[in-house]
Amino acid sequence: MPMTQPTTTAHPARALRELGGHAFGYESAGRLVRCAECGAYEGGVSAADGTVTPCTGFAGYGGDHGRVYLLVTVRPELRDGWVTPLIWRIEQTGLARTPQYPWRDGQLLVESAPSVVEDLANRIRGVAFDLAGRSRVPAAAAIRQLSEPAGRAVLEANRAAYLAEEEAGGEQLRRRFDALPAAG
Repeated sequence: MPMTQPTTTAHPARALRELGGHAFGYESAGRLVRCAECGAYEGGVSAADGTVTPCTGFAGYGGDHGRVYLLVTVRPELRDGWVTPLIWRIEQTGLARTPQYPWRDGQLLVESAPSVVEDLANRIRGVAFDLAGRSRVPAAAAIRQLSEPAGRAVLEANRAAYLAEEEAGGEQLRRRFDALPAAG
């Protein structure tokens, strides 16, 4: 599903803020652009003065609109190649989602609601994967519940670290390109 991008900025974190945290994408039928998380239409959250109503995240979780986060420490032997299947298993519960920039230093941040977070934590504790030569290995080494402000602080730190790495990688690529001999 193609995502709309603001044309006024090239910085991803700034673009997300300008969109109020919404993850807009085209609906399968028609040209309407709708947030994949809260279900609001782009036109419905943008005011004439340019302000954007912030995204409330997934509407649901049993009518509970509060937010809490689980910080899941993934076992070291499962960090390479097993994080995506873990995310799939968590999201298939219908009790959580992984927001943008959820992974950093072996920890996965998952957003849920207060009314279902204990059930979610128990389901995550039950997720295990078969490794070659070993029996089933539980995916989570530890699970810690965070308040909404603490979870958002982790997300912001993850986003900042990701953007810094992306910028540093771009600078290294530019240096290598500049070192290439001129054509012709």
